Amino acid sequence: MSPDTTSDTTNDNAPDATVESTPETTTTTRIRDAALHEFGERGVAGATMKSIAERAGVSAQLVVHHFGSKRGIAAACDEYVVAQFREYNTSLMASGGAFSRQEKLSQPWLVPAIAYFAARLADDSPAVADLVDDAVEDALVYFAKGEEAGMIKPTAHPRERVVLIMMWQLGALSLHRHVKRLLGVDLVAGDMESLTAWSAGVSELLTEGLFHKEAMEKRND
Repeated sequence: MSPDTTSDTTNDNAPDATVESTPETTTTTRIRDAALHEFGERGVAGATMKSIAERAGVSAQLVVHHFGSKRGIAAACDEYVVAQFREYNTSLMASGGAFSRQEKLSQPWLVPAIAYFAARLADDSPAVADLVDDAVEDALVYFAKGEEAGMIKPTAHPRERVVLIMMWQLGALSLHRHVKRLLGVDLVAGDMESLTAWSAGVSELLTEGLFHKEAMEKRND
């Protein structure tokens, strides 16, 4: 059964902590943010309407009123996460590299969004396929902006390049436990040192490449 349609069960280990709110925070936003954390920590199947409500500091009935079901909350989280990454990456690409690595990684929404993505990608459902498709389509747009800004090299294969990079990045999130085991880098825990170490390695590979061009040309002769 798809995690999107898993019925809720009581979870006695649900955290007591609630999501912080401000006067500007709406109830729906608070519930969505609570769900983002719950799904990131437990997966869509493991989180419950009750645990989301407790984390948001509202009643389960209010969660149902605003979102209907876990599927509805997950859809709202999908939309939010994709929109955040779209705006974030578009700004980075258009800047031509003006942001420091610390600035790139210190966004308050980034860690829960990464954890959510990692958990969500484990779900085998049409909604996740749509989420990945949206991420790829967005990447095509902001990669094009990166080319315009002189940050990314032009290519004759824009879609293929974007898909390969997105599968690499999303695949790393799906396998984050193995990344931690092999490199000691925790991609979903919000540890800035880990994220910086991972970002440095990724940046080197993407900017410097892997193979010498001359060696590849000889191989293809």
